[in-house]
Amino acid sequence: MNMAAKMKAALASGESSEICESVQNDYRLWLVFFSDIERNPDRLPADLRNNIIRLCHFVFSKAVEAMFGNCSLVTTMIEINRLLANGLRSQAPAPVPALSDAAVATEA
Repeated sequence: MNMAAKMKAALASGESSEICESVQNDYRLWLVFFSDIERNPDRLPADLRNNIIRLCHFVFSKAVEAMFGNCSLVTTMIEINRLLANGLRSQAPAPVPALSDAAVATEA
């Protein structure tokens, strides 16, 4: 189950401990993104890097508010995760097609 689905399930349960745990896990995920960018600042173009860092800061602040009881922010965090995941899926490189046995035999 992906992070957005876990947060949605926790929110639907109404259990504050589940909601808090799912938000904490999401916070950790975004912390990984942030840490990776900070350790490797030259891997991304400056504009993209800065936008991701701003998004991380936004998620961090909303996560803290959500953990202190503002559960309406969990829906916002779910939407951010879904949008990011959809964007990453649409940007994924096309898989390299496997060579058929016939093509391998003719190359040898």
